[in-house]
Amino acid sequence: MFTRKNNILIVLIGNLLYHFDRALFDLLIPFLVPVFFPQQDPVYALIYLYAIGPLSLFIKPLGALIFGHFGDRLGTKKILSITLLGMAIHTGMMGFLPTYAQAGLFSPLLLALTRLMISFFSSGETTGGAITLFENTSPAKRNLISSLYDASGVLGILIASFSVWILHSTLDFWRILFWSGSIIGAIGWYLRKSSLEEPSRTQKTLPPAQVLWKYRTSIVKIMLLAGFSYANYYLTTNFMNGFLHIISSITKEKAIGLNSALLAFDLLLLPLFGILSLKIRKETLMILSILGIIFCGCPLFFLLKDTTLFKASFLRILLMVFGVILAAPYHAWVYEKTPENHRYLLGAFSTAMGGRIGSFILPMGLWLYHKTNLTAAPIFPLIVLGFFSLIAIGQKESIKAKQPLLDYPEP
Repeated sequence: MFTRKNNILIVLIGNLLYHFDRALFDLLIPFLVPVFFPQQDPVYALIYLYAIGPLSLFIKPLGALIFGHFGDRLGTKKILSITLLGMAIHTGMMGFLPTYAQAGLFSPLLLALTRLMISFFSSGETTGGAITLFENTSPAKRNLISSLYDASGVLGILIASFSVWILHSTLDFWRILFWSGSIIGAIGWYLRKSSLEEPSRTQKTLPPAQVLWKYRTSIVKIMLLAGFSYANYYLTTNFMNGFLHIISSITKEKAIGLNSALLAFDLLLLPLFGILSLKIRKETLMILSILGIIFCGCPLFFLLKDTTLFKASFLRILLMVFGVILAAPYHAWVYEKTPENHRYLLGAFSTAMGGRIGSFILPMGLWLYHKTNLTAAPIFPLIVLGFFSLIAIGQKESIKAKQPLLDYPEP
């Protein structure tokens, strides 16, 4: 018979496999540039590949609406099985894509379409897993479990980063990694389908459009925080692998090796800040994190011109620490900001929209760098988003109106 600990372990394993699968594309972008855009300026080629994320502006929220609505009605197990299987299939397809030399412009078009399908299926993944965790966790331990949930994802990304670093010199190594990601995703799907237990439910819910309008304030708050967290994390990890190669003599291989070491550091930090967040209010931690990134990020990025590996490491470590402070209580904060009977829909949709906002930061920052030649340009859009996030956290809500729909009072 399965226990709550079994459920938690299976969700954490599934989250690890999901993030391994998702991280591959971002980590491989510097290596995919000559494969799919060999005739383009290196900066613009990076912009094109990073711009695939914003292309899912409509497809990912659509997936969140569908998976979130049915997840609230039928439960998370069915939806989590579907999302991970869909991702596994399309990740495997990535390994079969033709190169530009083989198919011309048809090649990047197929790449974009495949990534859009992965975005569609991934839209219900993170929120559904978090809900399953918190349904099996006491309120007092949610912050800690939230940090462990993020840590399992970081471990998946670390494994992906290490794999890229080890195999980068192998012929068509990116195909091998995508096929490996597909197999791992299929294993995760089997574990969830055969082992994950949850109470059966067929509860009634409002139409998605009514839910989104009724809780629009909560959606905007979650959306801004998710976007800021997403943008900061990818700016200081995967994005830097390609950017450092452009602005300095640091090779892609060294940048990937540094990225793996930093992810290991991140993995250790998350549980520590999860324990700390048990004693400090979630909103206080988030505000401190955002202020740290805003006031430290810009001067540190200015130091990147012709930087050394040591200075680049210092910048990434500092911004990563601030990012972990924000990430540790994030999932628990979202869980408590959404009503029980619409939790999956609101969490998935808000996170999907926030991720799209965050994904605009990367190509926008590269474009600003290309126009201004300022090494700090990539962080300018993140700083603007940070100010809006501070306003969102500081805005008071009508607790009285939402209280009857929540399992537990908001903090």
